[in-house]
This record gives sequence, structure tokens and C-alpha cells, in this order.
Amino acid sequence: MPVPNKIIMGCTLFILSVLPAYSTFGDVSAFPSLMEGVVNRIAFGSCAKQWQHQTIWSAVLAAKPDLWLFLGDNIYGDTDGKTAWLVSKEQMTGEWNRLADKPEFQKARAQMPMMATWDNHDYGSHAGGAEFSVKEESKEVFLTFWKEPKDSPRWKRSGIYDAKIFGPEGKRVQVIPNEKGMDEWGNFPHERQKLFDIVKKTGADGVIGLGVNWGKPNQTSFEGTDDQYSTELFWRYQLTKELAVNPSIQYIKDPALNPEESSLWAYGLRLRLAV
Repeated sequence: MPVPNKIIMGCTLFILSVLPAYSTFGDVSAFPSLMEGVVNRIAFGSCAKQWQHQTIWSAVLAAKPDLWLFLGDNIYGDTDGKTAWLVSKEQMTGEWNRLADKPEFQKARAQMPMMATWDNHDYGSHAGGAEFSVKEESKEVFLTFWKEPKDSPRWKRSGIYDAKIFGPEGKRVQVIPNEKGMDEWGNFPHERQKLFDIVKKTGADGVIGLGVNWGKPNQTSFEGTDDQYSTELFWRYQLTKELAVNPSIQYIKDPALNPEESSLWAYGLRLRLAV
């Protein structure tokens, strides 16, 4: 059986593909044709402020994606962008309901399947990890909002990670929703190694990676600068068993180190030699 494409979700999102999958959260069950059909177009986004109008959904629907991926910070449960606070189950539920009440979001949710993972703010703590006191309540609110079936094993796991497959044989896509409580992939060495092991074990030879990142510049060093957002897309092509080439492209919005620029594009080419 051919190895399926693999997509690993997190607010730093990694997409692993073997070129000709998709996973499902609860809402996807309302679109049964997606399980058998071929996924040709995927839209994704993050950092949705539930207290603001979300007119972006009209543009998303106009693109007619087969699937929408919410990459984290789908709400801001612990802050309004100015003030941070400690959260409770009831308060987190209220913030998710504010998103659900948005007419634009309601329309989008009714017309296209959605998948979601969380980052720090919809987890409920800017720098929270395993010690976060409301983590189980937050998971319950998250899975309830996304209509995760009650018999899903995700309810019994210590996090919200999952993996499922869409599409017929030969044209499959697998989504592996990762989870993160902080905006630093390097803080999770075991998760990073697990990702690398998956690539090695499956023999993936056409790996596509997509990273999405948000950063808040230190105002002492970068006074007056806006939050920085960046995304990177790379493709690893295995030339030989030992040698791989990695072309990449990065887009940076409001770069902290170049505050006079509103955005930047960066292109790269890396060679990887395994000996």
C-alpha cells in the first residue's frame, strides 16, 4: 500500500507528504463525501480574535477549499490582546461561544469541513504546559466545541493529538494534528524526534513541510514594533539515499529586525547529507 501524505498540525504546522489524506475532527463527520473523495484544495489559518468581525471567511469560502485547517489560537481564551487573565472552564466555554456566534464563522462551518488543533491561547495559558491547572477542562471544552464523537479515543488521551486518513488508495492524505502549549518547536525535543522517526519509518521521499509562527517582539529591544507572523514552505527531495535537497520559501509579516518593511520574502536552498 502506498505511504499516504502526512500533515502534522500545530501553530507551528508541519506537513509531511509522500505526494499522493486527511484526518478528521468532529465537524468533518458532517461531510461524509470527504472521506472517499480526493482532497485537492486546503485552506488554513490561525489567530482568530473572537471579539472582532471575521469577514475573512467570505474570501475563504470563495476559494472553495475541500478542507479548512485551524492551526491554533482559534480563540484567545486568556487575553483580549491587552490584558491577560487566569481562565476557568466556564470562561473558556464562553470565549468559544463568542466564536460560534459569529455569523461569518457559522456560514463557513456549515459549508466546509473544518479541522483544528490548539496553540497556547486556545489551550488557555500563554506559556502553559503539563502543569496548567485547567488543561483537562480546556480539552473537554475544545473537543465539545469541535463535536468530537463521544466514542473517540481522543477523549481518553492526555492531549488532543490524532491521526486519520482521507482519500482513495494512491491519492491519500493523512493529517496528524500536533499540539503545542508554547510558540517554540525547539522546546519539544521528544515530539521533534517522533516527527523525524515517522518520516524515516515510512520511507517518505517527497516531504513537504509548512511552518506557521507568531512572535511578540521584546518591547525593550524593539519598542513600537508589531507582532511578527511568518510562514515557511519547504520541499525535501531525496536525490540519493544519502543526499537530499531542500528548496524553501518564507513570508514574514511585520519583520521585527526590519521594522521599515511591512513584509519580506526569503528564499532558500539547503542540501542534507546523511553519512
